[in-house]
Amino acid sequence: MFLLSFLENKLFDSYRDGLLFHEYWEIDFDSDIDNLDFTLLDRANGFYFFELEEYTYELAQLIRRRYPEKRICFGDKMAREFFPESDIKIYKGHWEFYEKENPVGYLYVNSKRNQTDYMRTIPYLTGHYSSIQLMESLLWCKKRVRMGNKNEGKTIFLLDFSTSAHGMVDILKYGYIWIMIARSRGWIPVMKLDRFPNQYLEQEGENMWEYFFDPVSEISLADAMQSAEVVSAWENELSLGDSTGNPYFADRLLMVFQELEFSPGKTFNQIVRKNRELEQFLEENLLPEFRIEGNRILGVVARGTDSTKEMLEKGSGYKDSAKVKGIEQVIRRSRECAAIWNCNYIFVATEDEGYFRLFSDAFGEALLFVEQKRVEMDVNDTEVYICDKLGLKNTEKRAFAKQYLLAIYCLSKCHVLICNRKHCGADFLSRMWNAGQYEYKEIV
Repeated sequence: MFLLSFLENKLFDSYRDGLLFHEYWEIDFDSDIDNLDFTLLDRANGFYFFELEEYTYELAQLIRRRYPEKRICFGDKMAREFFPESDIKIYKGHWEFYEKENPVGYLYVNSKRNQTDYMRTIPYLTGHYSSIQLMESLLWCKKRVRMGNKNEGKTIFLLDFSTSAHGMVDILKYGYIWIMIARSRGWIPVMKLDRFPNQYLEQEGENMWEYFFDPVSEISLADAMQSAEVVSAWENELSLGDSTGNPYFADRLLMVFQELEFSPGKTFNQIVRKNRELEQFLEENLLPEFRIEGNRILGVVARGTDSTKEMLEKGSGYKDSAKVKGIEQVIRRSRECAAIWNCNYIFVATEDEGYFRLFSDAFGEALLFVEQKRVEMDVNDTEVYICDKLGLKNTEKRAFAKQYLLAIYCLSKCHVLICNRKHCGADFLSRMWNAGQYEYKEIV
């Protein structure tokens, strides 16, 4: 039966259409034991496995060897065929386990076949994981390379991700998460965003991060590339926005949004630091209306183009029509908020040409904006995302990104902020840079 289950899982994996970043069919914990990350298993008091399958079997074996003092429980009677009864406890179900054990601090581990049920949960708050997440927690950094003799005794985490179609704020947000993961392990993070695809990289081999931001540690990229122990994101096949598999990433993602809500920018702004060139550009190009004492400015993020209902449906990303507000509603609420908060100007940030024209018609000379390339998306276009539609030449990418960051900088200087998409890039970064100084903010 176990063999049949194993084959069933493997067949299931073949038709899963890429829900998981990694798959571990040839598991060999012993050969990589020194490079495994036991943080998650270390902090558990015990383990309850709902089902016996190939991953829960291997995990239970590893736990028996490494933590003989910790209780292992199964809710699957098949486990009796593979483990001595003295090493594990078997229960008829979760209800019996909960009734007879003291499960404080236990990890609850479900089958990887239920991975989709666990991708959107908050594991460290619920204690529930799928077996693939535990595998990821152990094996995500197992490949270490020696690149030279520098920095002996230190581990360098080389953030050399493919940024694919990630936008600027995703790069900053997810990069920040990986930096925090590295620091929590005593590693030294080093950014190396120097390969295509990358929307903002002008020439392969340059470090796109340092176009706009300071290095994230005292170790230079040149020194990192000659270090004695390097964990490379690229070599470990890590994804920049790996929120589905790696539980450490999911934990940190929640913490980022907690920071955004309760202490925006407190840690983020210390780690993701604008470089001198970008600081100078933003200050020199801040719109003059922001410098005049007495002006009160309402900031509006009007996320459009690929975020509209029709485009989301085309890209299979449309979930709930209630979350996609019509532009007329956004304009109406902008007018209301400007009156309530005594704002004499409205600054709009939008990449959507159609939205921009409607704001211009509605507010005329009271409308402030940054000159930037805007587009109109059409459901008949072959491109689904704005990065495809813009068709930027490599030599235009840095300038385009600076104008985008200028718009967000202006938003961060507004008195009031409203946005039509919660946690979109402009909403996220303007709130971090504003550091909690908005008098009022709202998601329309």
